[in-house]
Amino acid sequence: MERIYPKLRHSAEYRRLYQPISEHEYTALEQEITKQTDTVIIRTWSNIVLYEYEKYEICLKHCIPYKVSGIYAKNSEEALLWLCKKQLERTDLTLEMRRYLIGKRYLYERILGVHSAADYRASCSRKGSAVKNSFRYDGCAVRTQERLGKEYKLSPITVLKYSVFAAAIDTIYEISEELSNGILNGIIKISQENTVAISKMTENEISNTAENILHGKEDIETLTNSLKTAKTAALKSNKRLITGNASIKDMPEYDPDAEVSSLTLTIPSWISSLLRVCNVCDMNKVSAYAKKKLLDELEKLGNAIFEMFDVLKED
Repeated sequence: MERIYPKLRHSAEYRRLYQPISEHEYTALEQEITKQTDTVIIRTWSNIVLYEYEKYEICLKHCIPYKVSGIYAKNSEEALLWLCKKQLERTDLTLEMRRYLIGKRYLYERILGVHSAADYRASCSRKGSAVKNSFRYDGCAVRTQERLGKEYKLSPITVLKYSVFAAAIDTIYEISEELSNGILNGIIKISQENTVAISKMTENEISNTAENILHGKEDIETLTNSLKTAKTAALKSNKRLITGNASIKDMPEYDPDAEVSSLTLTIPSWISSLLRVCNVCDMNKVSAYAKKKLLDELEKLGNAIFEMFDVLKED
């Protein structure tokens, strides 16, 4: 712990994981800090403020001495994961922020799980044989979902759904920080499904939608109806593409289970392929471009899975 006075760094990625305190709480905190004699402690990682933004701001404003207490983390993902856990201890989080933090925690743990698996494979390769190793982070997505589900009293599927919501919020943030923050702070009431739907729009469409919502040009109910209409139209369009121009006499006998059965038989091969890549590839040697393309496709797959879950639950 070291006494310092130079300015610390802020990071948008870290700050997005923090829900600001209210004006009333800020006033009370300012009064407390200006009256106390103890030195204020600011938690950081790599000189980045983790969550005590208001304390830091008040110290600068009133020239109050402060100390930095750095957390131990091997990399940025570990620091971000620490921050997620710390923030989830709060009892004043909005529902949207809690969902976002759980989703982000899952995503960070998945990244760290892949890193742990890669380190394990590298260790085995150096020693020339398989060795027992205690992973710091679980490399299995399902086990991670189950563990976080138990911790936060959620189903594993809900944990996965929160991760898709978190990714959608991050996509929206890159185009409209105000809309993203409004959703997380509970000021703008948009469902998870519609948040994900907005994130799938083009950049211009997201920008226009954000502008309409933020400036009252479009209410949430109208937005919801338009998104439902677009989804229905897309489903009908896909159905027409599958059916084509075949006449009634050319159509096989209708089997209501056919499509679902076909999909059920296909999924195990996907799982096998994913696990094979996890176990065989050294991600440290894979190019950033290839990893980015895979992440993009996995996100699309995750969104499609959630749409299927929604359809199944409607029954």
